[in-house]
Amino acid sequence: MGSLAPARRQDPKGESSVRVVIGGRYPIFNIGLEQVLGQGGITVAAVATTPGDLVRFAKVKRPAVAIIDAHSGGDWIEILTRLKAAHPRLAVIAVTGNDGAVLYSQALRLGCSSVLSIRATRDDFVRAVQSAVRGYGLVETSLLAGLAGQAGARWQITVLERDVLRCLADGLSNRKIASRLKYSVGTVKNYLHIIFEKLEVSHRTQAVVKAFRMGIID
Repeated sequence: MGSLAPARRQDPKGESSVRVVIGGRYPIFNIGLEQVLGQGGITVAAVATTPGDLVRFAKVKRPAVAIIDAHSGGDWIEILTRLKAAHPRLAVIAVTGNDGAVLYSQALRLGCSSVLSIRATRDDFVRAVQSAVRGYGLVETSLLAGLAGQAGARWQITVLERDVLRCLADGLSNRKIASRLKYSVGTVKNYLHIIFEKLEVSHRTQAVVKAFRMGIID
């Protein structure tokens, strides 16, 4: 039996190219995204038009990242658990529309590292893929305006900042947050300062309440 393909391959110039799979019901989405990623130097290993095919490709192709059209139907979001089981190290990015606050929150809860809006640029997609490979995610909070009851600022909460917010919700002190996340206390304080600025709050309780309202944490 031949070995499975790696998550990265060498292009003709000797540079490493991230391999992704695309999943979506609509051909226009799949074709457009494949072109966008190709222009950004990212290799599309396979395109799935059914959730079952996406799981199969994730298991066989072993890509670094999967990108899913969240508006292809609920079965595409519900399959995230199976997708992670088939390829535990796979990073998943969901793409939704401006009105996708509920889908956005659900996708994050089910393990997506990032959720991008359909208006995202090529650079946005490339940056999200590169961040996912490194173990980071991007949360575009403007998509959560419907949950927050506000216009939504054009800033992002990172996965690491979301981890800090979860610790705040658990009532942990800075020292205990540092111990849980393996950071220094100084790093935790820096994260808190950034989070407070992004959420436009002045203390820990306000940050947790606003994060809950916006769906950033459960």
